Amino acid sequence: MKSNKDINSIIKKKSDFRIDDDLFRYFSDFFQWIKIYNPSTKAYRYNFNYLGISIIEKNDCKSFLEILLGLEKIFLLAPVNFSLNVGYEFIDKKKNGEYIYNQYEKEYILKIIMNLIEYCNIVLNSEEEIAILHFGI
Repeated sequence: MKSNKDINSIIKKKSDFRIDDDLFRYFSDFFQWIKIYNPSTKAYRYNFNYLGISIIEKNDCKSFLEILLGLEKIFLLAPVNFSLNVGYEFIDKKKNGEYIYNQYEKEYILKIIMNLIEYCNIVLNSEEEIAILHFGI
């Protein structure tokens, strides 16, 4: 990405949605395979910048799309309601703890994945230089 590119010039149309922070962290093992541009450091890295802006450029959007398509296949097999391990919480001075599980509906997860797939397709099929913009969790 050109270092002099203004973030506002990337935003063509405001179409956004929110992903639950715990769910986003759950997906982070997969997202670490996606090349991301961090405008605050002007550097590329793998995985999202959770505390700031991340940009998935057009040439890196294909791998993001493939990961999302794989996740869609996995979650299509899920029951209607299920729990996901979204973290670990220490109980006493970092010696003992327990896993944290959140309950989700299959339809909710699939809607998020399908929205992200749609964004990837928009970017990949555009004649313009557009990207996916993430503002952190």
